Amino acid sequence: MAVRVFYSSLSGSLAIKKQQNDIIDLLSAKNVQFEKIDLSEPNNEETKNAIYEGIKKLERSIVPPHIFSGDEYLGGYSEFKEAIEMEELESFLKLPGDKPKSFACLAKDESSDEVVCMLCVFACKGLIANTSPLHEISTTT
Repeated sequence: MAVRVFYSSLSGSLAIKKQQNDIIDLLSAKNVQFEKIDLSEPNNEETKNAIYEGIKKLERSIVPPHIFSGDEYLGGYSEFKEAIEMEELESFLKLPGDKPKSFACLAKDESSDEVVCMLCVFACKGLIANTSPLHEISTTT
């Protein structure tokens, strides 16, 4: 089953845009195959309505981003972030077969530059458990 990320390129909320970008950036960095579907495009109107009806039945927020594995709703940003913090992203996404490399696996490979780069990106965005985005950390004492 393919991972699908439903987002809106027309969101007026900076927080929502950041959440959408965080999901897309992390999935790309971990080489997860996924499909991005922009719910704000007119040709996706029918899909958007079907997605929203299904999510309403689950009593969840209809505000994107939404993550699906095939036709199964997995959650939004909060569930995604929790899966990252618990180091259970692959299970959350219900990925078959080989899993994307974890940080621990990457650290064992010869190329530590990839690990450092990914950790810096995630630390800057506050996606690593018990960290704040670097722009929120005070450098004054």
